[in-house]
Amino acid sequence: MNILQIIYSLSSGGAERFLTDLSNELIENDGCNVTVLILKSDKDINNIFYKAELSDKIKFISLGIENFNLSIFVKLYRLIRLEKPDIVHIHLSPIIIYCILPILFYRVPIYIETLHNEIARIENGNKLRNFLKGFIYKSGLIKICTISDKNTQEFERIYKRQSNALIYNGRRGLVQSNFYKSVNDEINNYKTNSNTLVITHIARCSKQKNQHLLIDSFNKIIEQGCNAILLVIGNGFDSNVGIELRNKSCGKIYFLGEKHNIQDYLLCSDAFCLSSFYEGMPITLIEALSCGCIPLSTPVSGVIDLITDGVNGFISKDFSLDSFVNMFERYFQNRECIDKQLLIDLYENKLSIAACANTYYRFYKSCLNAYTR
Repeated sequence: MNILQIIYSLSSGGAERFLTDLSNELIENDGCNVTVLILKSDKDINNIFYKAELSDKIKFISLGIENFNLSIFVKLYRLIRLEKPDIVHIHLSPIIIYCILPILFYRVPIYIETLHNEIARIENGNKLRNFLKGFIYKSGLIKICTISDKNTQEFERIYKRQSNALIYNGRRGLVQSNFYKSVNDEINNYKTNSNTLVITHIARCSKQKNQHLLIDSFNKIIEQGCNAILLVIGNGFDSNVGIELRNKSCGKIYFLGEKHNIQDYLLCSDAFCLSSFYEGMPITLIEALSCGCIPLSTPVSGVIDLITDGVNGFISKDFSLDSFVNMFERYFQNRECIDKQLLIDLYENKLSIAACANTYYRFYKSCLNAYTR
């Protein structure tokens, strides 16, 4: 089975993290060949953040796009015909539109898209783009994988068709790196004392991740006398918005930039915080669960599918400041009620990359078996 995985880049995002892990698992199947294609140029190191983690058995291709224009349609068509894959697996919107020529005129592969975000949040703006996506989805020319229950319901509501598979995202198990001790020492230097709680947020600086809510809420709970620190891991905080966030942050918030060893920070943390306006099935949430970090979050897809408020984490009622502050307060008051082993068990039973990749592999095979060439 020849599998072509397509994504914009291998930057430090959740979908990129997932594709890297998935490809590494799939390549271990007998008779399985995997090619990872990024659309953006690999000359920019930001576009290949995870490339070094790809197995040596995986073929890597960069389409070299620096400015997106009409040529991308032809380049993708030619490349897919050249590679002759059995499966073309597409990640992130609107790459599916860029693949419209092969989808229409080269029907040899099975085309699959995994929907990584809440559909209702991304289906807006460009009318032509939305029309083309609607045409592709409703025509049945492509198989659709959703990644959470809410994700599935939204797709069916908007496009009036069922997804072909619901497959929860997975993540490779996280273990301490060689830098764990130095990370532990670093975090201990940030703490006021041994009782200081460590809360970690992992995300790029962006409107979707809603970090103004995160910073404003954390500032308030520190004003209330809570003994905690917030670690912010991710890129983009040197932008104008990022600088604004840093300037209004209290002294208990630390911006650490991108990290390849986020597991060390999670393993040294008490809780993981997500403030997003929307998600699909956050990879960072899965990582946090695997490390036994208590999830604190807005009510987004993925979180509401896995977390029960007050049982295995804490979820704000809505996206308001008062609600998010209240969520923090409930965490500080009731955190001892959360059994962290249950978080790890949830990861191991439902969210491992091995189980996820095995499900995708079976789905690929079922699609191929059902397809009369």
